Amino acid sequence: MTLLRKPLIWCIWDGASYDVVQALMAEGGLPYLQRVVESGGIVALKPPFPNCETPPALASLLTGVEPSTHGLVGRSLASLAGSMGLRSVFSRSSITVPPIWERIQRRGGTCVTAFLPWIDADTFVASGSFAVVGYENRVVGAGTIRVSNDNRAASQEWDGNRVDFRTNRAHVAVFVNGESRGEVPIRSKQLEWQDIDLGHGRRAACAALLREWRDDVLLLHGGVWDVDVVPGAEKNGYLRATKAFMGGMFGEAYRRGEFGPQASEGGDGSAEATYFSCFKEVAARFADGALTALLARADAQLFLCYQPVIDAVQHECFSAWGADAGYPGVEQKRRLIVQAYQEADKGLGKLLDVVPHASLVVTSDHGAAVVTRECYVNHLIHQLQGEGRMPPGEIVFDASESGSVWLKHGTGETAVERESVRKRVCDALLAYRDPDTHTAPVASVFDEQSSQRSWNPAFGDLFVVGSPGYQLRAGSSPTPVSPSRKGGHHTAWTGESSLYGIFVTDVDALLSQRSAVIDNHDVVGLLARTMESS
Repeated sequence: MTLLRKPLIWCIWDGASYDVVQALMAEGGLPYLQRVVESGGIVALKPPFPNCETPPALASLLTGVEPSTHGLVGRSLASLAGSMGLRSVFSRSSITVPPIWERIQRRGGTCVTAFLPWIDADTFVASGSFAVVGYENRVVGAGTIRVSNDNRAASQEWDGNRVDFRTNRAHVAVFVNGESRGEVPIRSKQLEWQDIDLGHGRRAACAALLREWRDDVLLLHGGVWDVDVVPGAEKNGYLRATKAFMGGMFGEAYRRGEFGPQASEGGDGSAEATYFSCFKEVAARFADGALTALLARADAQLFLCYQPVIDAVQHECFSAWGADAGYPGVEQKRRLIVQAYQEADKGLGKLLDVVPHASLVVTSDHGAAVVTRECYVNHLIHQLQGEGRMPPGEIVFDASESGSVWLKHGTGETAVERESVRKRVCDALLAYRDPDTHTAPVASVFDEQSSQRSWNPAFGDLFVVGSPGYQLRAGSSPTPVSPSRKGGHHTAWTGESSLYGIFVTDVDALLSQRSAVIDNHDVVGLLARTMESS
């Protein structure tokens, strides 16, 4: 029997689907994860209800409670009145239940976290723990800049600095406030990334793509981030030992055709090759940054690291996973999904090489579901009101796109009136059919009374779940429903098998009550009990 060994390393692969992992292991495509499974086992992990986007699902995974208890219901926090004022979900104050590392720290243990949110700096310092926080303090988001081939400068304002980009035959020269800060090699497919020093400890990873079909160069940058390290006295040392943090995978650039036409649109595969060279670099930087954090406290009891590459790529490509291989571009997008899982697996391999005798747990927070259509719920509400099929008043699908619907001004004063409005809104949304597919974009609508699970007022006056293949959106569109250029999502728990995540471990004690499925919020209790008894 394999007992718990120290440290316990917990790797979180955002979005890893049980279905996909099983298929890839059967093909021999995930050798390091397979090694862990062969020493222990793998079970499916059920994501939380009702919303299983990354923030609420990750919070449930790390706190051991459902979203109704920890309070996160989507990618952003809106006020309970549905004012549409959105706040970050990554500050420690955004969850009401402490994550697992605080439980360990308060009984004298030491922990390391890499790229996870909800860090209380005082608790980490007092316990001698170490944390790297990447996403919380974004200065400039990742993006692309078109640079002309005629040596004219393209300029950006980054963190109060004027940054100029100027091409020559082989490089893009970068100037910050007129001072040369390096050159970025120009490549046609496989990008070469270069860190640009912006001063004051801030850097940006940049690459340059030659686009002959547009006669220009596309400068890609991974954004500017103020990476927090706890304790702060160790920040400079950590930054010197690692490359610049990259918070974006460039999926939007791939989707918009900035890398050239996708294979599904007649492209020759160059766009996919460029996209791969983007997310491969990001995945490697997350893995290497996590490994550096681990070495900062090699004697810690618990080490947690986060890897976003799988989730990011599935958002762009997941519709190809189970599609007919005969359709244009399906094989190329499926290959991108495989490569994303393999990059995460390579990161796991780096950890195994450095700490070969540690106990391993690899989980995801959720899986993925195919999306082919988008339903713009606020547009639909206005259309149904105009047709007299929905009551008047201010009825709003939340800007966080978590699934929450708020009944605001003019939707009834008494409880009886509001209940009548609720019923009419539910009936109208469920009855609507997509004109192109004759399918209902909305699969279910429920409230506190009709929900079979615990409820939180932050879920809204109503909570709406899309049908398989549909993603519910809050933005504007010429029509209520339109085709989606994205390939995957995981907005709400619909029961689709691909939405199940993974729970993998080489510790038999964690699988002593082996079952086919474990709930996302049960992982923390299982780990904590095992660690406390070891």
